[in-house]
Amino acid sequence: MRTLKLMADYDCFPLWEILDNDLKNIDPSDLPLSNKLRNSLKIWSDKYNATLNYDDPINSGFESEIDEQKFEQEGEALFKFLKKELGREFRIIRS
Repeated sequence: MRTLKLMADYDCFPLWEILDNDLKNIDPSDLPLSNKLRNSLKIWSDKYNATLNYDDPINSGFESEIDEQKFEQEGEALFKFLKKELGREFRIIRS
């Protein structure tokens, strides 16, 4: 069984495969995801990328605590959709 981790990171698709205690960013086209879920994951990732302060990366982050909470709620919903779509062939975890 493959283990996938839902985790936002800058300039990466938010799905990672755990292989031998290492994380490998996954190409979404390699997974049996619906276009709707693939697009939702991309939008979620783009929201995270928008928090990066290129001039001062240490000061990157969400504009407000409410924005961060909303992002986390969206991540939880995506996590549930992933588990539903990928079924028993994949183990899905979230950071």
